[in-house]
Amino acid sequence: MPVSQAYRLRPKPASVRIENYRKYAVLHNTALVATVLHAGLIFLFGLIGSTVLALFNVASVAAWLLAWWLNRRGRHGQAIYVMCLETAGHAFLAVSILGADSGFHFYLWPVACLAIMNPRLLPRQAAVIGYTCIALFAYLQLRYGGVPYRYAFADYVPLLYFINVMTAAFPLVLAMVMVRTTKEAQEYQLMEMATRDPLTGLYNRRFANEFLGQTFAGHDRQDRAFCIALGDIDRFRDVNDRHGHEIGDEVLETIAMTLLGTFRRSDCLCRWGGDEFMIAFPETSEDTALAALERFRTALQRQRVRRQEQSVSVTLSFGLVTAAPGESAEECIHRADDMLYHAKRAGGDRTVTPARAAEPSLQDSPG
Repeated sequence: MPVSQAYRLRPKPASVRIENYRKYAVLHNTALVATVLHAGLIFLFGLIGSTVLALFNVASVAAWLLAWWLNRRGRHGQAIYVMCLETAGHAFLAVSILGADSGFHFYLWPVACLAIMNPRLLPRQAAVIGYTCIALFAYLQLRYGGVPYRYAFADYVPLLYFINVMTAAFPLVLAMVMVRTTKEAQEYQLMEMATRDPLTGLYNRRFANEFLGQTFAGHDRQDRAFCIALGDIDRFRDVNDRHGHEIGDEVLETIAMTLLGTFRRSDCLCRWGGDEFMIAFPETSEDTALAALERFRTALQRQRVRRQEQSVSVTLSFGLVTAAPGESAEECIHRADDMLYHAKRAGGDRTVTPARAAEPSLQDSPG
């Protein structure tokens, strides 16, 4: 899958694989933001008079820069370890000195989430580390919940608590959004793989059968027109034999693109077989479907497949029928196939309906 547009704005280090780039980008941004925040905390803790915390944040800046460097080198698991250790140590020290009212222990929650999401850890190891972080959070809350704040700017402690809670919540929400987005993208990709033909991008026969089954199950109750067309490429075997299968594949792709550009989104466009196509027209009269098929055939006649010095044009024949009341999907497909046979027998490059099949010109065509 292509890399998100947001990540294209920045060049990717050569050490980072494509499949790990999303993880790289998240850790990259997290490390940079944390470096800036901890640099600001050096000034803040110095301002309130906590020299120990100010000096610790000097080491914190170095730790986050180390995590950034490890991530750049493609060592994402080690970068996560450094991030988790720094955050846990910072939370413990800050709360033990400033008290739980400062809210620094809330950063243990995103650390637990980060540890659990680390693919380098076995699930059991990740669960132990994550649960340990939550247990440390509970300990700090119970142990230092009553410790009074003894430094300057005490009136701003509630604001500090609020800022820390909201900042710690952000990576948690972001992680959940990423998990959901990834899950939905994977489900969509699997659905596309199961229902789409990989060469043409049209629906495959499996999806078409399910679509027809559901449609015909409610067709009698709806009492609405429903048409099915079966199409077949004229003399496609000659194209493959004369020009090769690569040209044949390009012909199929060209037909698919023309189909997608001609018909409505509500029409079901399917690659029925090797060189066969099925088009289902929900709530469409036979005359309307016939006009759409003729527009497609006209558009296809203007298309030519070119590869090096070779140039190929193809035509399609169609059999078109309207579903009858009480008729099954299989019976309707069979009738459409009969109409396609008449179109082929008459020389191809045409659409045949039951009314057209009864015309003398088709009845008298040679076999």
